[in-house]
Amino acid sequence: MAMPVEDSLDADALMMDLSFSPPKSKNHVLMGGPGCSREIPSSTADLLADLSLVEKEKTFTERYLSEREKLLRTFTNWSEYDQVDFMKQLLQQMCHYQHGQINSFLKPMLQRDFISLLPARGLSHLAESILSYVDAKSLCSCELVCREWRSVVAEGMLWKKLIERKVRTDSLWKGLSDKRGWQQYLFKSKDRLIQPILSTFAPGELPTDVGATEAQHRFYRKLYPDIERDIDTIESNWKCGRHVLQRINCHSENSK
Repeated sequence: MAMPVEDSLDADALMMDLSFSPPKSKNHVLMGGPGCSREIPSSTADLLADLSLVEKEKTFTERYLSEREKLLRTFTNWSEYDQVDFMKQLLQQMCHYQHGQINSFLKPMLQRDFISLLPARGLSHLAESILSYVDAKSLCSCELVCREWRSVVAEGMLWKKLIERKVRTDSLWKGLSDKRGWQQYLFKSKDRLIQPILSTFAPGELPTDVGATEAQHRFYRKLYPDIERDIDTIESNWKCGRHVLQRINCHSENSK
C-alpha cells in the first residue's frame, strides 16, 4: 500500500518518473503521469500547502460528469473479480500523488471495530472470549474505548474471570482467596452471586438505577486492585523484615 503523500513525497522522488519534463525553475518540479501532470513547489511546506489547496478545489470536467454514471453502471455489472482486476489496472495508470489521495480515502474504510460489531450481530460471546485473553492493564484500557467495549467487559464478567484464572494458576492468589474469604465470590454462576455481592455495598453506595450485572462488575473491578495491593504488601513485608514468625508446637513422634 502506498505511503501517505505527506510522508513520502520529496523533490528527488518526484524526479524519478522518466515521463517528467525538466523543471521549469529550480524552485518547482513537474509531477504526474497521463492526465495528472501539474507544477508543484519543491519545498516541503509549499508542497503540503499546494496539496491542501488542490484537495479543497475538487473541480470536475463536464466530460467526466457526463460519463461517470455510465461507467459506474458498467462497473457494477461486472463480477467481484472483474472489478478488482479493473481497479488494479486503473491504479497502475495513476501517479504517486493520486495514490496518496486514494490511500487517505481508504484508511477509514478499512478500519473495523469488530468488538462493537459482534454483540450487535448476536455474537457477544465471541467478543468476550477475545477480551478474556488480555491482562489487567489492557482490560482497563478496553473499558475506556467506548460504551460497547465496556458493556462487553461488564456483561462478560471479565474481571471475575481474570481473578479466577489467577487463582487457578498462582498459588499465592489461591492462598489469599482462602485466607481473605473472597473465594466465596468465585467459581459460581452470576445468578447465585447477586445477593452476596449486593450485601457488600454500603447503603446508598450504589445508585438506584444500577442493575445486578453492573453491581457485580463494579465489585470485581474493585476487588482485583485490592488483591494486588494485598500481594504487594505481603512481598514488601518479607523483603523489609516486617513479617511475623509464629512457632508451631508439634507433638508428633515422627517430628521429634
